[in-house]
Amino acid sequence: MKKIIVTLITVMFFAGAFAQEKKADRLYAEWDDAHAAELYEKAILKSPSTELYYKLGLCYQNVKWYDKALMNFDKVHKAGPYKDAAFYLEYGLALKNAERYKEAKEAFRTYDRLNPSDKRGKFYMASCDVAIEDRKWDEPVIITNVEALNTKASDFGAVTYKDGMVLTSDRYSEDHEKIYGKTGGYYLNIFYVKNGGTCTDFSKAVLLRDCSGFNEPAPLQGKDINLAYHNGPVSFSRNFDTVFISRVKKDLSGEAKTTLNIERNKIYSTRMVDGKWTDIEPFYLNNDSFSVALPFLTADGLKLYFASDMPGGYGESDIYYCNREGNGWSKPVNMGPTVNTFGREKFPYIDKEGNFFFSSDGYMGFGGLDICVAENVNGNLVQAKVLKCPVNSSKDDFGMLALNGKTGYISSNRGGGVGRDDIYFYDFGVNNDIFTKIYTVGYRPKPDDTARLNISFIDAKTLQPVEKGHFYVTNSKTKKITDVAFTNGTLNMPLKERSKSYFRSWSEGYNMKLDTFYIGALSKDTSINMSIALTKPSKMIVMRSQPGNALFDYDKFNIRPDAILVLDSVVQYMKANPEKYVTIGTHADVRGTEAYNAALTNRRAASTVNYLKSKGISSKRIQSEGFGFSQVINRCLKGVSCTEEEHQQNRRVEFKFDDDSQNAQNH
Repeated sequence: MKKIIVTLITVMFFAGAFAQEKKADRLYAEWDDAHAAELYEKAILKSPSTELYYKLGLCYQNVKWYDKALMNFDKVHKAGPYKDAAFYLEYGLALKNAERYKEAKEAFRTYDRLNPSDKRGKFYMASCDVAIEDRKWDEPVIITNVEALNTKASDFGAVTYKDGMVLTSDRYSEDHEKIYGKTGGYYLNIFYVKNGGTCTDFSKAVLLRDCSGFNEPAPLQGKDINLAYHNGPVSFSRNFDTVFISRVKKDLSGEAKTTLNIERNKIYSTRMVDGKWTDIEPFYLNNDSFSVALPFLTADGLKLYFASDMPGGYGESDIYYCNREGNGWSKPVNMGPTVNTFGREKFPYIDKEGNFFFSSDGYMGFGGLDICVAENVNGNLVQAKVLKCPVNSSKDDFGMLALNGKTGYISSNRGGGVGRDDIYFYDFGVNNDIFTKIYTVGYRPKPDDTARLNISFIDAKTLQPVEKGHFYVTNSKTKKITDVAFTNGTLNMPLKERSKSYFRSWSEGYNMKLDTFYIGALSKDTSINMSIALTKPSKMIVMRSQPGNALFDYDKFNIRPDAILVLDSVVQYMKANPEKYVTIGTHADVRGTEAYNAALTNRRAASTVNYLKSKGISSKRIQSEGFGFSQVINRCLKGVSCTEEEHQQNRRVEFKFDDDSQNAQNH
């Protein structure tokens, strides 16, 4: 009897897993990946299999949770050869997204062997070689996350609008509480944000500053702007009196869901009349069988570009345009092979010089969607190329908005951001040719162009020369640290053009001065003169966490229990010396990307600050900064093989105490 009961329980257990898998399969077929993933997870707990891990990985791949997708694909791969050749294509793409290019190439090789008639296998194999080689020649472009615009949700597609900008987001808003099963987030809405400041217009040689100064985004008002389901991205006319909106108007149900499978993206336009958006009009190509989406209206209003998967294209989705004809539009014109490929082309955009930008996964780029450009040469677009890293990453990069030839905004779901998709500010720091003539895949920097850097070191208070000290330069690309001694308050040294470096200036009795330096396009006879003011500390004490009691584990920002003694000693010291202020500096080892480690050390700094505050230390007495891996203290630079103990030395925390709050902020 006991055996029968156990058998029945086992049968019921596996029957439940089977039922969950079947329901998940149905949800997956209906594009409801987020809910399908939940059921696949439950089915795996009851009855794990390589097929379930593969299905779960596909769901996560579709909702852009790339780390989770790869984790499940890895499990499939480790189990041995898989029966479905398509797995190796998806696995290769996931590996490429993780910058595991050599492994990705092997996955694509397996796919090509199993399915030699599909040209994508060989294409993606070659693309891995291109990515590996091209990353050796990355240029020092500055990409800054615009945290004032971003949330934990998906924020993207920035366009200029009046005294600010409009963006698309699936963040929560009071009138938009429905969940979209494809992503697990809310439906998209269109948001407007006023500019509360200006972004720095960088020159040839500058100290870098973040682009900030935006107010809180709020839903764009108008009865025909944000409807019940997906709204955005958008494109405005030059005088902002007409807006074209990419939109999904409803969720399909009943027979429509069975026959059409999913509601298609469509384009609508509305005009501003007497201060109100009115007269919504559907674009004449809107169709229930294919999508037309992501509109871009040219400045003269005579062309409307858009992405579509209508029949007759080159790939999964192509970019088309229609010409203005009276009050209507011409037949759609495909952009052709100069732009379109077998893959997905999306997010069309034209800058003031007529260069055509878009995003694609059909070029030999770095992974996911890459931003590409077809340069305008004498009125004609030449064959498009992929922009280099770090404008592009191994994830999805899209939504170009150029402010001028060297600054603007992009959208990306690259690692280290605030949310699923974020808006980033870019600065090329050089001349207007950088996009089209220089900064594309295959570009190699000019050799050995240098300029002279002339620096005067002065006392910030007396303005007198600081006689001697050290100038430490860390190259952002090679991570090589150069220690240059200066005397008589001056330093003269050569710097290569298009170089970005982190520098530290120090003299005995002064605070360390930290900043970032960028050299643009220069000639050999160029001289740059600058002055660096050093401040003196006021009875400053410095304490550094030791390797044996460092506060953080690898890739973690929660404080370890065995490190509480370090923080408690800081608390005791500050309570015994109420006049003291503290500056907390957190650091990482060099494993991982620069952006990821910068974000990680910021989180480590926040954890440390929160602990001190929880013990009664006023936040007014605390400053903090995360330095990423910009200040390693041993030989463990990028590309150097080190032991875990050596890496641990760089995962350190520094506490600098001062009885002057201004000095504390400048340490």
